[in-house]
Amino acid sequence: QTPLHLALDAGKTWYEVKALTSANRRLLRRRDPNTKLYPFQMAAMKRVLTVDNKARLAFQARNKYSDEKWQSLKSKSKLQTLKKVQREEDIEQLQTVFEFLRRYPN
Repeated sequence: QTPLHLALDAGKTWYEVKALTSANRRLLRRRDPNTKLYPFQMAAMKRVLTVDNKARLAFQARNKYSDEKWQSLKSKSKLQTLKKVQREEDIEQLQTVFEFLRRYPN
């Protein structure tokens, strides 16, 4: 596996892997040896919502507010913030797929 494949397998976004593709554009058309997927396909795979991913999303949602403000929020507001963070992550994932296809449309 190349560093690009490893990064995509770890759920990295376009902004986190852009430098890897700029350094070697041939990586865009190279399949992952384990999954046999192209980079855009790996980026498109929906990540499983593991305990670690849930904790990371909760952390991101929590960090949108000060400690005092977060504590004062009702559960419904906290859940809405968590869903918003999840939507933002989904958009970043879609952006990553788009950027790969834009740079290597074949």
